[in-house]
Amino acid sequence: MSIRFTSGTTGFITFPNEGEVAISRFNFAYPFAPSSLKGIWSFTSMGSLGLLSDAVNLTVTGPSTSTGNGIVASADGLFGCEHQVSGSLAGTVVCVKLNAQGQLQRGYWFTYSVNEGEGRQLTASGYLTNQIVSIRRLTTPSGVGTGIVFKNTEQPAPDLTALEQQLSQLAAQGVLE
Repeated sequence: MSIRFTSGTTGFITFPNEGEVAISRFNFAYPFAPSSLKGIWSFTSMGSLGLLSDAVNLTVTGPSTSTGNGIVASADGLFGCEHQVSGSLAGTVVCVKLNAQGQLQRGYWFTYSVNEGEGRQLTASGYLTNQIVSIRRLTTPSGVGTGIVFKNTEQPAPDLTALEQQLSQLAAQGVLE
């Protein structure tokens, strides 16, 4: 038997004397619905534009676009995502990050399964860049963490005396020009 992965969620399996068969990670946790995008997400892109990162808490449900099934946005309305249900991007998620003036800063196009996904960053005009994007859901729609949680062992509070002294000294000196 051999397995060949083409991404973090897709690949091919070949059994002896049989042809190659496509496989993909099964999404058993969330429906393909706007509410499934709620929660805290981390977006990290890497490529010729450097290393870029966004973390966002999607909490607000909004209207659908002509190709999607409903926008889910951050509380400030500057970051939003939507499952695409028709058109050339059907079956994927598209997200946009806006500045305070409502102009596109960057976009993301990706597929995900359970709590992880991958895709590409989009330019302001909607073209794919060579920036590879890794997506990770950090909390579920109900706010429960999705990763491995280490047991919190009681640690003594650190001694902050030195920090307190330095902060007091700098504050007393005021801002130097």
